[in-house]
Amino acid sequence: MRKLILTAIGFICLAGTSYFFNAAWGQAARKDAAADDVPHRVGLIDMSYVMQNYEKVKYLNEELKSDAQEEQTKWTAKRKRAQDLLTEIKDYQEGTPEFTARQTKLDKLGAELEGDKKIVENKMRRASAKMLHTVYLEVQDTVEKFANRYQFTLVLQFNRAEGNSDPNKIMQMMQQPVVYYRKGKDDKGQDDLSQRVVDYLNREYLKNSGIEGKAPSSASSTKKPEANSSPIKQTKGTKSE
Repeated sequence: MRKLILTAIGFICLAGTSYFFNAAWGQAARKDAAADDVPHRVGLIDMSYVMQNYEKVKYLNEELKSDAQEEQTKWTAKRKRAQDLLTEIKDYQEGTPEFTARQTKLDKLGAELEGDKKIVENKMRRASAKMLHTVYLEVQDTVEKFANRYQFTLVLQFNRAEGNSDPNKIMQMMQQPVVYYRKGKDDKGQDDLSQRVVDYLNREYLKNSGIEGKAPSSASSTKKPEANSSPIKQTKGTKSE
């Protein structure tokens, strides 16, 4: 009798466990089905427009220009020494110790100038690529915020500029994948996130730089943050608009 009772209890527990897993599986399946049933909505963004109007890009470009100018000044000074040697060497007869010493220095400076030029060019390319990568991640993070808020399931790049008589512009317009997009009031695209992304990025940048409320017309007018406050503060983790 006791054995029969234990067997019955075992069946009841098994049935309960089976029901629990079936219920859990059903809930997960319904949740996945609900996610799949979300209607697709395609958003658009003009990355060129964003890059041209994001104040941080202007600020970082000014920094790059400043660094490039500093390197150019050093290189020009070294080239001036080479030019002075080239002028000075003409006063000595070829084959004399004075001529040979100056020719050796001139050859060394010439090699250094070529090497320095390549080093600086590579350095500036890496710095520019790093800047673009940093900004792209910020734009991507902001687009994700807007996509989650407004239920966009896909965001494509496009050129929001209208066509004109410029052959290059016309070719760019014809080659872009977006042929039509919805436009709302004042000819503003309902699915075009470009301006909203720019406004959000600039608002966050100005706030993090301590100049909120002042929209600079150029990067040169942007207040440079303190040494312990990086101007490249990511937008990730900040509250969405």
